[in-house]
Amino acid sequence: MTVILRFLLFLFALLNLALAGLVIAGLFQWQPALQTIETYFLQAAYMSQSWWIGLIVVCAWALICLLFLIPALKPKKKPKKVKYINTTSSHGSVQVPMETVEDIAHRSAATKPGVRHVDVSCSRAGENVVTLNVTVRANERADESYLSQEVEESIRHDVENYAEVTIKNLNLKVEGAEASSQRSKQKVQ
Repeated sequence: MTVILRFLLFLFALLNLALAGLVIAGLFQWQPALQTIETYFLQAAYMSQSWWIGLIVVCAWALICLLFLIPALKPKKKPKKVKYINTTSSHGSVQVPMETVEDIAHRSAATKPGVRHVDVSCSRAGENVVTLNVTVRANERADESYLSQEVEESIRHDVENYAEVTIKNLNLKVEGAEASSQRSKQKVQ
């Protein structure tokens, strides 16, 4: 909760207590409370100073109430379901999110010289086994066959060592500068 919301909540609680105290004191016929209620709310003449003070207090109160009512009516976002891969090692069983495996593969491929852009998707192929689909866009000067081999070795090594997940299939597609520039021209048209 932010500082501003905490302050508004404190202010709201304080005003609620003051209003409740004023009403309760009025119910027990305490004169200052009765005079305040009568002066600013019950007997205020139209457009008089007391009328304006009462109007400002009521409007401020309504705004503060709305500030707390609107977030209460907003529907809550459902948490995103995370897909896991169960891995077992000598240390025990761990659930590794597929997103983590994708991030490891992405970083592993993106660090290779000659790589401009990387897209990775992961799917479970069994217990402790995944299939990775990787698309790499290479620079103009990069040797695609060499880059393909380097990226594949790097991804296999990093995913299997860091996530302790076996890669069943690594579908790697390396696109040269020509293919990616043609795709960008198609998007423009």
